[in-house]
This record gives sequence, C-alpha cells and structure tokens, in this order.
Amino acid sequence: DMTPTHISKLKSIGFDLQGKNGCRVGQAKKLTDECKWNYRFKQLLKFKEEHGHFNVRGKHDKQLSAWIIKQRYFFKKKMSLRTRARIEKLKSIGFPLERPSNQSSENAKNGAAEIRWNVKFEQLLKFKEEH
Repeated sequence: DMTPTHISKLKSIGFDLQGKNGCRVGQAKKLTDECKWNYRFKQLLKFKEEHGHFNVRGKHDKQLSAWIIKQRYFFKKKMSLRTRARIEKLKSIGFPLERPSNQSSENAKNGAAEIRWNVKFEQLLKFKEEH
C-alpha cells in the first residue's frame, strides 16, 4: 500500500489516483473489491435503463456479462455475509438471480435457428425463380 507521503507526492505532479472504475489507487483490497462491485452494479443499472432488461450478453459487454455469471454463482452457493448484502442489493432492483432455465434457452436457440433456416429458404426460392 502507498503511504500518505507517496500519495501526496503523486498528487503534487498531477497524477490521477482514481482508476477507470472510480476506485482509488492504493486502497485496501477489500475496499477496492467493494468499489469494483459497485462500479459493475452501476453498469448493470445503466444497461437496464438503456435496454429495458438485464439480459447482458458477452457481445454487449464481456466484463459485465462475466460479473453477472459470478453473482449468480455466489447466489447459488450462498457465500459470505458481504455476498448476501450484495445479493439483496441485486434483488432490490429486480435482477433475476436464477439463470433462465435451459428449456427457455433451448427454445430461444431453436427459434433463432428456425428463423435463420426460413430466411435461407426464402433466399433459395428467390434464386430458383431468377435462374
């Protein structure tokens, strides 16, 4: 950890002690983890505001998607008190801690595959008509 003297020297030359996620450089690991968690939580809220749902896919934001998977894992394993407090915070915004069932996921995959097949079939019909 940096001493107050180190911090003061860095500030004196204009060094930014805030990380990209708003966490201060040199804080204890626990506090930094809490800061990072809150940063991802705010990202999740922003995503919900912009998209109207919590279904964050890797193509939208890989880091946020990975964070969500991690939160669901902690929920499933019922980890520490800190984790329980975080879970309550997620519940308070209506975040679904249970993953969608495999059946729903499978139905979505099948539906998407059916749509793709129908598009290709229409293209084939058009090609056949023209040739």
